[in-house]
Parts: sequence; C-alpha cells; structure tokens
Amino acid sequence: MVGPPRWIRLLFDDRPDFTLFTHRLFMKRMMITNRSMTRRYVIALLLIAAVLILSHTLLLAQIARTESDGYIINVSGMQRMLSQRIGLMAIELTRNDDLETSSALAAKLEDAHSMMKSNQSELNQANEQSMTPEIQDLYYGQSNLDQRVTDYLSLAEQLLNQHQQQPDQKEQQKQTAQKIVEVARNGLLDELDAVVTQYQKEYEQRIVLFRRAQLAFLAIGLFLLAIEAAFIFRPMTQNVSRTMSSLEDANAELREFAYRISHDLRAPVASSIGLSQMISDSLKEGDTDFAAQGIGRVQGAMKKLDELIGDIITVTKNRHLEVEPELVDVGLMINEILESQSHLPGFERLDIEKDIDRDAFVATKRIMLSQTLENLISNAIKYSDPDKSSPKLKVKASVQDGQMRIEVADNGIGFPIESQDQMFGMFKRFHPRQSFGSGLGLYLVKQNVDAMHGTIRYTPLSEGSSFVIQVPQLSTGVLS
Repeated sequence: MVGPPRWIRLLFDDRPDFTLFTHRLFMKRMMITNRSMTRRYVIALLLIAAVLILSHTLLLAQIARTESDGYIINVSGMQRMLSQRIGLMAIELTRNDDLETSSALAAKLEDAHSMMKSNQSELNQANEQSMTPEIQDLYYGQSNLDQRVTDYLSLAEQLLNQHQQQPDQKEQQKQTAQKIVEVARNGLLDELDAVVTQYQKEYEQRIVLFRRAQLAFLAIGLFLLAIEAAFIFRPMTQNVSRTMSSLEDANAELREFAYRISHDLRAPVASSIGLSQMISDSLKEGDTDFAAQGIGRVQGAMKKLDELIGDIITVTKNRHLEVEPELVDVGLMINEILESQSHLPGFERLDIEKDIDRDAFVATKRIMLSQTLENLISNAIKYSDPDKSSPKLKVKASVQDGQMRIEVADNGIGFPIESQDQMFGMFKRFHPRQSFGSGLGLYLVKQNVDAMHGTIRYTPLSEGSSFVIQVPQLSTGVLS
C-alpha cells in the first residue's frame, strides 16, 4: 500500500502553527526585554535610593550638629554674660549694708556662680567629644581659659563663704570682690568673647561645608540621572523600540507568509484539479496519450508543491530549533553538498574551483551551516548562465582573525540591480523562468547566518555573483 505524499505527511505531522510561532516569538522577546528592563530599573532605583539615603543622613547629621552648635554658642555666650554678672553682683554685695538686700544679692550671686560652673562642665564635656585645635588652644593653651574660669569661680565661691560666715567683715569681702573685678577686666571677658566668636566662626564654616555638600549631592544626583538616561533609560527605550520593530517585522512576515501560502499552495492544487478532470475525460474518450501527459503535469505540480511545503516547514522549524555548536569540517561538508547536488541539470557542465584551507574547521550549528551552503551552491548551479559555454562555481573557505570566511561565487545570471536590497526577503523570486523555486532559499540563508551570529554579504561581479559568509568560531574549547 502506497502511503500519502511526503508533503501531506509533513503538513499533517508537523503542523506549523504560524500564529503560535508568532506568539511564542513575542513572549520570548518580551521575557528577555522584561528581565533586562527589570535589572536596569533595579539598578536605577538603588542608585537613586543610595543618593537619597546619603543626602538624608547628611541632613540629619547637620541638623544634630546645628542643634549642638547652637547650644554651645548659647552656653559660651551665657558664660560671658555670667562673668559680667558675677563681677557686678560682687561689687554691689560689698557696698550694701542692708541685711535683706545683701541676702538677695548673695542669692543672685550664688545662682550666677552655680550656672557658670554648670556651663563650664558642659562645655568641657562637649569639647572632649569634638574640639577643633583653635578651641583647644583657647581653652587649654597658653592663656588656659578653662583654668582662669575655674579660678574666677573659686573667687566668687570664696566671697559667698565670707558673706555667709563673716557678714560684718566688709573689708575682706571688698578685697575679694576687687580681685573678681580685676580678673574679669584683665582679659577674662575678652577671652570668653573670643571663644564665642570662634564657636560662631566654626558654625558658619560648617554651614558653608554643608551647603557645598548639598551642591555636591545635587551634582551627583543630576549626574546619576544623566547616567541613567544615557545607559539605562535610553537603552531600555531602544530595546523596546527594537522589540516592537522586530514584532512588526514578524507580523509583516506572517501576513506575507499567509498570503503566499494561500496563493502558492492553491495554484498547483487548482491546476491539478483541472488537469485531473481533463485526464478523466480523456480516459473516457480513450485518449491515453493526453491522459499520460496530464498525469505527468500533475506529478510535476505536486513535486513543486512538495518542495515548497518542505521549504516552508524548514523555515518554521528553524525558528524553534535549538542546536548546540559542534566541530564542523567545512571542506568535507562542501564536498558532501556538491555530491548531493550532482543530479541537478547543468551540474556536469560546471567548472568547479575549490580553495579550502586545511584548518577550515569551525564550531558552529552544523545543520544551519549545511542548509546555508546547500542553498547558495544549488542557486549557483540552477541559475548558471545558459549562454556561457563554461559555467563556473568557486568555493573558498579560510580562517581569518577567529572568523570562518566562506565565499561562494559564480559567473551566472546574477540579480537585477533594482532587486538586490530585497534578495533576503521571503518569497522573493528573481528568475522564475530560469528555475522554479519557493523564494525562501535566501531568506533561510539569512536567518541561519543570523542564528550562527555571523554575517553575509552579497557582491555583484562583472559576471555573476559572490556571497561571503563570516561565522565566528564560537567555542575555542571545541577546536582545541
């Protein structure tokens, strides 16, 4: 029992679902795009978050430092005021003989003394935590302000003790009060004022530094935005544009595919139906010669249809094909292809020139390289110039800078100049009278070369055409 023709088996066994293919292509590209966009968004957000955190940390530190500086400036200014107040209270206390008034003045002097002593302790504690060399020199340097303040407070405490223990000994109290005034006039007030001025100066310097830091963070933020725009958001936009463009191209190919399939598949079928009816009529009339001719024409149409469907299935399968690179002997592959093409009409007339380097080995996708070379070589044979007595085919293969370079050249009929920019499109037939073809051969060549991460270049010759393929040697480990 004879089985169904090859094209019917292929059509029903493989079922190339073009809508499903386009959907898978779309989903695959969108997944890749989404992963890339997600990574870049995360990087952008992390950079922005880092700048915001640093800026916020700096702001909090500056707020805390401003509060501390404000408090220290206020306390140091209070020390200057308290030193004046103690001197004034000491003089008034020794001049007043009224017991009630003297007690009130002594209480005020004691409050001022306690406040100034407490402030001195806080300033010393603050200076231990963070003290500039200038402040250290004022407090503990040659003038030793800290010790002078301690001595000043000791005189005030001595006066208070004298007033409490011997309130009637005014002369002794006056001497102590005079010492207090002399200490205050002999540089203490000026040194306290110098401390306040230095604290204020350092505070203003820190404000200037903070403003500079703010400007620096602003500049860093703007720089990061520029970097993100140039290296994250712009590539993302370009990636999306490329993806959309690829999808538009895929949809255009799908529409062209559907149209060509409906046209190119229907034509031989419709022709065969008409011929079969004519054959049937001829057999009824006993015209077996005409019936035999009709059967031959039907067989020819079915053969062309079989080849067309085979090319379509090859194209659709290659889209989904996952092939691992393997070591390929290019010279051996070319010889095998030439042998397989030897049945084509005109092959015996062909003058074949081979120039294959001994090291013409490449690690690539074998089936795709084989399909590519088979299409180019068969085209050179099919479209040889019938007017030439000696059609030629030249195949060269060499390794150059880590690239496998393969050239297929012929002296055939070439391509029309106006059609050269379309030669790698789907269903493009340039010489339908010379040889029947599906118009998918060069399209498949381009798709295969792209899948091998290679390039293909067409060059019109004075007589014929030249195709140059360059494929990277993908895995040096395979070649070692």
